[in-house]
Amino acid sequence: MRQIVVGTFDQQDSARAAIAALANDRFDPRRVHAIETRTPALDDEPEPPPPIVDDSVVDHLRNFFAGLFGVGHDVTAYAAAMRRGGAVVRVDVDDQPQAVRAELAFVKAGAIDITRRTSH
Repeated sequence: MRQIVVGTFDQQDSARAAIAALANDRFDPRRVHAIETRTPALDDEPEPPPPIVDDSVVDHLRNFFAGLFGVGHDVTAYAAAMRRGGAVVRVDVDDQPQAVRAELAFVKAGAIDITRRTSH
């Protein structure tokens, strides 16, 4: 049965590590989707400026989750992670064993527990 696994990350590098781990574990890259905040691309800048999160990113998050949770799903917690420079990664899996492997990749890469974070 097809499932969707979502990982939320405080840092884009962690999300990229999760995506790389999924690729190394032979997940189909067409089934891995990520939303990252935009940062200006200046390779020689010693400390990057804070990420840019605008309404279009929040709208994109809503669309990203609409198929999962319904159109009215509250994306506040995810948007907050993105405001801090984070990212959200979604992977479509075929069965429970793949879901477990994806979850492990997310945890090893530093995914945050969005449910716990929003309850504080």
